[in-house]
Amino acid sequence: MIGFSIDEILDEGYAISHFIKGDINYRGVYEYMNVEVAQQLLISGAKFWNWEQDLNLEGLRQLKISYNPINHLKSIVLPDPQPVVRNMKSCLNIIIYLE
Repeated sequence: MIGFSIDEILDEGYAISHFIKGDINYRGVYEYMNVEVAQQLLISGAKFWNWEQDLNLEGLRQLKISYNPINHLKSIVLPDPQPVVRNMKSCLNIIIYLE
């Protein structure tokens, strides 16, 4: 397997990607998967695609911004978070309009 993605179709034309993983030994694997997932979501009736948080990783944040999102959603940190979650206060969720 070279890569896979876990996505969900929601109501009112929304879809959400929960997880994407690819073998970086294959150049362009993530770009290819994003195009394929976007096409399948469009076929399924989705118009908006939410990519979940970026885990506060600058490279992932920049990649997400490069897709020209139409909206940024504020992440919420629950009270008494685990130590790992505490550093995720500025994570970025984005909504991409599928054309």
